[in-house]
Amino acid sequence: MFSLKNTVIGLLTLMAAFFGGTKAYVDHQIEQQLNQFTQSAGQKIQLDYTNASLSWTGDMVINQVTVQAENQPKIAIEKVVLHQAYMFYDVKNSLPEQLQLELFGVKIDVPDAASNAPAILSSYKPYYLSLRELRQLGFPQFAMDIDIQAKQAANHLDLLIDVQGQRWANLNIATTLLNVPQSPLQWSKQAKQIQLEQFILTYNENSLFQKTSTFLARRNQQPENIFTQQLAYKLRRDIESLRTELETNSIENLAQFIQQPKQLQLILQPEPPFPTYQTVINTHPLHLVQQLGFKINYLP
Repeated sequence: MFSLKNTVIGLLTLMAAFFGGTKAYVDHQIEQQLNQFTQSAGQKIQLDYTNASLSWTGDMVINQVTVQAENQPKIAIEKVVLHQAYMFYDVKNSLPEQLQLELFGVKIDVPDAASNAPAILSSYKPYYLSLRELRQLGFPQFAMDIDIQAKQAANHLDLLIDVQGQRWANLNIATTLLNVPQSPLQWSKQAKQIQLEQFILTYNENSLFQKTSTFLARRNQQPENIFTQQLAYKLRRDIESLRTELETNSIENLAQFIQQPKQLQLILQPEPPFPTYQTVINTHPLHLVQQLGFKINYLP
């Protein structure tokens, strides 16, 4: 009995040492690969992190990531988790059917810049907010958690992005693409075949729009309800003058959101599905509204 007990304990100790050593080796390899990546990206962006490891469930975890591109705001991320990282062993030839990437504690600095409204927005100068003014509203940075999920079946790709910005807003993006090659190496070669079936951006107001509206109304020495009514009227008039064939309901929904910011959806549902390459290259912007099935929903 004593001998059997010692044998079991010995085997467990050896297994723990084996798996612990294997994990340590894998963690070391991950850090080496990340170091190579950060060095290769160093010419364009400054990328740094504290440590990286592989969890017992196969998730790759990278802690304290910072990204700094030239003349761009710094991005800090407390933790990045790539779920089931072992599924990416053949990523050059094919992506896994399901992918989930989570970014926790993302913070994007807002530059202290007092720029004027661009010339193209000169008629909207009373409604323009500089980055310095945005900081004055209590947003020296935007903090959020981001969850990215992708599912691919045959040539069908569903992409879901959920952004939880507790202090400013929540964003949700749902996109469906057709004719997407399973191999990332083929994406550029077959870009003309990729079609957009659906794109939905949902904005849920927490405080960003409301604080901005209140600030701009005070800056223009107007009651806030008058200020938002004038902005809604101007947008409605300008959109109609462009003759973009945007539905009247969509224009009214946008105006309603400006006056009572709750939840807004921007939807693209082309029928039939629209080539993404053609969207960018060959289509006049004013024609895209109809061809992409663009509409705006307001959800109180």
